[in-house]
Formats: sequence, structure tokens, C-alpha cells
Amino acid sequence: MKALLVTLLIPFGAFAQVHRPAGFVDIPWRAKSDEVLRLMLAKPGMARMGGNTGPSRLEFKGGSFAGKPALFWGLEFVDGGLYRGAVVLKSFGERSRDFEAAKALIASKYGPSTTTSKKDRDSKAIWRFPATATSKDAEIIIVWNHPGGDGVKITYRNESMKAGEATDRDEL
Repeated sequence: MKALLVTLLIPFGAFAQVHRPAGFVDIPWRAKSDEVLRLMLAKPGMARMGGNTGPSRLEFKGGSFAGKPALFWGLEFVDGGLYRGAVVLKSFGERSRDFEAAKALIASKYGPSTTTSKKDRDSKAIWRFPATATSKDAEIIIVWNHPGGDGVKITYRNESMKAGEATDRDEL
């Protein structure tokens, strides 16, 4: 009976569709900066920061990401459209636990990470979504517990819009 159940379930799992990002915090890739600004400021607790902001970058503070308190947000644009979004979640003191919680949060929506690495106290999990016939965009999500940072950083990036290695930069 158990073998029959496993045999019946395998085909359904093989056809399961993987959920893809298609943007950052419900803002689609290629959205223009004025629309992104409006949408971000409409989120509860969100405030615009003036620092490293310009036509290719917007910064915010506050708000929440998937119900978790956020410290900082950085959204970047290429050719006038959104291609990258990053958020730093507030740390609750135990960095490895914060990382595992953020990783589980992303995995609950997108499935297991493609790769996970750990070096000393620096942990990183990466989800890769290659371009397909139904989705022209190659996308990546990185969850990073950077020990020198303020908290766990989550980055979504459309790799098809801007060439670059699938790693994350040190800044937000």
C-alpha cells in the first residue's frame, strides 16, 4: 500500500510548479521609480531615507517584510525600471537563528534554496530561478547573515535586467 501511494504521488510532485519572485514586495520588475516610491510609502511604517538616493536608487527605513520588522530597504533601477530590492531585517540578538528564520520564510514560498554556504559566522542561502519559456527573467534571491551588518539581509534581483555575478554586494 505504501509503495502504491509513493508511486501515485511522484508524478504529481514532478509537475509541481515552482513559485517565482516576479518582483520585490509585490512590486513588479521594471516598475518605474515614481511608482515604486508611491507603493513603498503606502506600506505601514515606511519612511523614505535621503542618503544614497537618486534616479537609480531609493532607500527607506521601517516597515516590515513578511510580518518581520525591517530596518532598511534599498531598491535599484536600471534603464528606469526596478531590477533589485533588498531589505535588512531587525536582528533579535541570535544571528544564526535570525538567518535560519529568514531562510525558512523564503523557503516556505519558493521551496528549498539552490545553495547554502557557511564560513565562520557568515551564512548565505541562494535561490536561483533561470529564465524559461514562460518567464523571460532569470531571478535570484539571497538571504545573507553578514556578521558585520545590522541584521539578516534579503535581496531579490532580476539577473536578466543587469549583468552581474550572482553574489550580493556589501551595501544595502
